[in-house]
Amino acid sequence: MDKIKFFFNFLRDRQVASITPTARMAVEHTCKPIDRTKPVVVVEYGPGTGVFTRHLMSTLAPGSRIIAIDRNEDFAKDLPRRATPKFDSKDTPAVQLESLHDDARRVADILHKRGIDQADYVISGIPFSFLSVEDKATLAAKTRAALKPGGMFIVYQVTFHMEPWLRETFDDVRTHWYWLNVPPLAIMEATTKRSR
Repeated sequence: MDKIKFFFNFLRDRQVASITPTARMAVEHTCKPIDRTKPVVVVEYGPGTGVFTRHLMSTLAPGSRIIAIDRNEDFAKDLPRRATPKFDSKDTPAVQLESLHDDARRVADILHKRGIDQADYVISGIPFSFLSVEDKATLAAKTRAALKPGGMFIVYQVTFHMEPWLRETFDDVRTHWYWLNVPPLAIMEATTKRSR
């Protein structure tokens, strides 16, 4: 069902990056750098049908928060139903999810309205190749500003298209391919070492 919904949204909305959701093993591999030993704040750009969100909901440490931002209204509305939380001993969600129909460029305002100064991680599969040069630079800068020193922006795409903007904006950028996905994923991990 996820694949059907994803496909029809792909046809209607050019902001949807892929015809099908990312495979489970690729999701696990992409999320490996995220610390699961303590509560963290993760911002997700373009969660789509929630394959990354579901994985994070089930693996993050209790007390963590996920702020999911999607410009596709269908995906944003549907995400809480698709990403079933695990519960702690008090029957409250161990990881808090908030799904927003909004624009990732507003990430700082979105965090501040929720009493969060900066996030630990931002993860994104949005199609940067569809954005203007100005929007790519803006989103990279706003993401860096929204991350704590030592925070990481994890970008997964089908090419390394976003790498030059990440290298311009972040202190350290590591890239690699994950070949066991169709299509293979280009994964970029951009880290902040100090504030600007």
